[in-house]
Amino acid sequence: AILAFLKDFKSLDKRIVLQGQRDPLSKPKFEIVDERSAYNGWRTITHRDIRMPSGHIATFDIMKQDDPTVLVFSWCTKSLSTTLIHELSPGKMSLNCGVVAGICEQSKHDSPLEAAKFELEEEAHLNGGEWISLITDSEGNIGTLPTEKYSTSSSYAFLVLDPVPAIEPRTLDMEEYIEIERNVTASEVTRRI
Repeated sequence: AILAFLKDFKSLDKRIVLQGQRDPLSKPKFEIVDERSAYNGWRTITHRDIRMPSGHIATFDIMKQDDPTVLVFSWCTKSLSTTLIHELSPGKMSLNCGVVAGICEQSKHDSPLEAAKFELEEEAHLNGGEWISLITDSEGNIGTLPTEKYSTSSSYAFLVLDPVPAIEPRTLDMEEYIEIERNVTASEVTRRI
């Protein structure tokens, strides 16, 4: 059975090459053929038509958001636990469990780190601690990753070690509802993932 699998695997490899897959060293060419606005709010939805390398025109709904997001994972080195939040997700109409997150607004924040610190205090009622960027660029500066493939947005991600309870935390935005869950162990986080 193993020999048959290997024989099929080798022939599959040849079929891929014979089907004209691109040279891994070359870049595929994609062209925006048309773009139309479908909705404009604090986020914009755009219909984007893209010519694929095969010539096929594919249409995608793209979410545009000018400001990047920040994600904050807190970790207490003494209790070996984290704080998670349960936040209203208006799209799903449920409380979703996750890490602290928010928008890095250029009009409100001097830096992504400042935005992350504000969000941690507002959503988890924590502040202070040792801050570490989880994403860096090739020069070691704070970097971002794409949020998801149907979006123009990007995200900064931070780890904060040993934050402490905020005495007078920032208040939530009026459209937010959050419940705080403290002392969640690594094994419990892993189980939930």
